[in-house]
Amino acid sequence: MNYLTDLFSPSRLVPSRNMSLDSVGVERWPDRSLPLIADGQILVSVPSESRVVGVDERTLAVNGSLYESPDFIYGPGGLKDRTFLVQDEIGGDMERLTIRVVDLEQGTSRVLTHGEPITMVRGTTVVSGKYIFRDLRGGWVAVDSSSGEICWRALSARECVTYAADANSNCVVSVGADFVVSCLDLTSGAVKWQRRPADLGLAWGTSYAGRRINVYPHIFQDLVVVAMPGQQIVGLNLSDGSLIWNWKAEREADPYSYHPCVTEDGEILHIANGALYQVSAATGQGRCIGQISGYGSDSGFEINAVFCDVTTTHVWGVTHTGVIYAVSRETAAIEWFTDLGAKYALGHPFVLCNNRIYVQTTEDQFVIHGGGGYRLD
Repeated sequence: MNYLTDLFSPSRLVPSRNMSLDSVGVERWPDRSLPLIADGQILVSVPSESRVVGVDERTLAVNGSLYESPDFIYGPGGLKDRTFLVQDEIGGDMERLTIRVVDLEQGTSRVLTHGEPITMVRGTTVVSGKYIFRDLRGGWVAVDSSSGEICWRALSARECVTYAADANSNCVVSVGADFVVSCLDLTSGAVKWQRRPADLGLAWGTSYAGRRINVYPHIFQDLVVVAMPGQQIVGLNLSDGSLIWNWKAEREADPYSYHPCVTEDGEILHIANGALYQVSAATGQGRCIGQISGYGSDSGFEINAVFCDVTTTHVWGVTHTGVIYAVSRETAAIEWFTDLGAKYALGHPFVLCNNRIYVQTTEDQFVIHGGGGYRLD
């Protein structure tokens, strides 16, 4: 059965409520797309029908097709203003990949690039009139959002093993193998600086050499915030990559937490060693808010966060085993959780938007958490 699921009201922990969307045909599509939220719609990929549909965010009613093509293989992605991206593969030929820009308001599409080995896997960064994609051969590629012109290609596959990059109007930051941090000039793609852990005086007890771990770097003002092995978070100078501060948890454990949350006011929230930590982006000084405890804390799942996000009241995390949970920012108590297990598509983060969580799973469904009138904030 294909459906969107409104699973658990966190305030009451009532049984799940399933809403049938058989007419949409949302099906298994791991490592491909995550639903986007735009104009009150959930934009959902339906690969079995070669299309992207819009689902009303409030009622979950299907609004209809937003894009259809027999060559459609990926989408939606790269949300910019009132447009999104889709990718076609002409005649099943990887050398004839086409990226199109779909206009939500006009209902039309145009070719952005054709014949370029570009993939939109796991999100596209959009900044200052450029789309920043992963290149199928490795590295990053910048495309002008209006003309489709290739502005630059940069780095090798090894230099950007993660699928996440952060960018501002001047630069793009990503993390490669062995936790090498690279900063690229947004205009030219030139490497402004690269810093290896040894350059920063960092060390940890367990060997992580060659491991492909998704690290999510953050740019905050003039600072690059990156989680490192050994439960360390570093603050690097955005202009030259020099180490400004290094924060470390009490003990080295839990090798899965590489996504600290950075709030707009410079508060870093990080889940590590079964605890919630608060670190200042300005000073690098941190404190343990508390060991994560409460409902579900003794239910057998390991408290870590492959990916997390934050609202004004909660830190939301997902573990490497597929448990999604909400932790109080004030007390570190678990106030809600659900175990998706192997259903969770680990290649994807979740989308936290408009007081709901949107998650892609690997069992023919998207899951919406936090519905039923419950507001995350």
